[in-house]
Amino acid sequence: MKSFSTFQLMELLKLNKKTIYEVSFVKDEFCATHIIYFGGKLLYDTGIDSQEVKWKPIDFLNHYKLTYWKIFQIIPPTYI
Repeated sequence: MKSFSTFQLMELLKLNKKTIYEVSFVKDEFCATHIIYFGGKLLYDTGIDSQEVKWKPIDFLNHYKLTYWKIFQIIPPTYI
C-alpha cells in the first residue's frame, strides 16, 4: 500500500473536495486513523477520539509536516 506525505494528501483532498477519506498514519509505535475531507476552505478531520477538528490547510500541513499516510477507504461526495 502506497504512503502519501501530508503535502501529497492535502493536494489529493483539494482536488477531490467533499470526498471523504479514511486514512491512517504510523508515528513511532502509535497508529491513528482519521476520517478527513476538504470542504473548500477548511479541512474537516475526525480522529480516533471522535473529535472533529477544522483545519486551515496550512495549519494541517504544519501540524503533520513529517507524517506519512495510508488511504484505506474513499467515499465519493454523493454520500455526504
